[in-house]
Amino acid sequence: MNLWLRGALWKAGLLTLPRRAIFLHIQKTAGSSFVRRAVMEYGPENVISHGDYLKMPMTEAGEKRFLSGHFGYVYAKHFMRGRFSFTFLRDPRERLLSFYNFCRSRDPNEYPVNALARDNSLEDFLKLGRYDAARPNPDMITRLWNNQVWLLAQGWYRPDDPGLGRERLRHILAIDPDELLMLALKHIRKFDYVGFLEDYEADSQAILRELGCRSTDALAAVNISPKRSKLTELPRSTLDLLDELTQLDRQLYEFSWSRFKSRGSIL
Repeated sequence: MNLWLRGALWKAGLLTLPRRAIFLHIQKTAGSSFVRRAVMEYGPENVISHGDYLKMPMTEAGEKRFLSGHFGYVYAKHFMRGRFSFTFLRDPRERLLSFYNFCRSRDPNEYPVNALARDNSLEDFLKLGRYDAARPNPDMITRLWNNQVWLLAQGWYRPDDPGLGRERLRHILAIDPDELLMLALKHIRKFDYVGFLEDYEADSQAILRELGCRSTDALAAVNISPKRSKLTELPRSTLDLLDELTQLDRQLYEFSWSRFKSRGSIL
């Protein structure tokens, strides 16, 4: 069924769409593949993704049946009641390698991070995310330093949106690392499903079943990063940097894997 016909049937009340959902999409966790399937299942008029939430007020975003994006928990929590909520995690060091190569392959004029990846070696790029650097780059820190913990502790949001109310929002540099981890561990328990890139086929199919989608066939991969070095091929100095930038993420990942994979990811 083509997307136009699906939309027309839904508006006429002749088609039942999958249940309402919110997907906190952490970059380079295969989320774009899931969003593509959501467009097929829900229709493009019922889906927002990636940075769409920055272009509309929360009241408008909340009208969408499938709400996803690179927002953080502080934004997502306003929509979780009454929706099936889920996110995906990925091995933190592998995610950073994928992110670097993805940014290098993109138009350097699209986003500053793409130009930085194009102009720097992997090691120099990673150094831009150091939390305690003498001259920190706040934007790069939020992208490289324990990004998965940051997004689940607070993360990105549309700062001028009145829907956030008077909530006290802080920059990543203003939050103690131990508190960040504590918040991420607390918040991840609130999702209906936590999936993992390393078990993506099984997790994505389980989520599709929970949503009531027509098909639970394996999802076609999109936005794949170009061929990159393996961890085993990197020098010790680069591995040390990866470990430095992902210390909290690794604790979140290990906790989540042991908690959700030991008994299935449905909470």
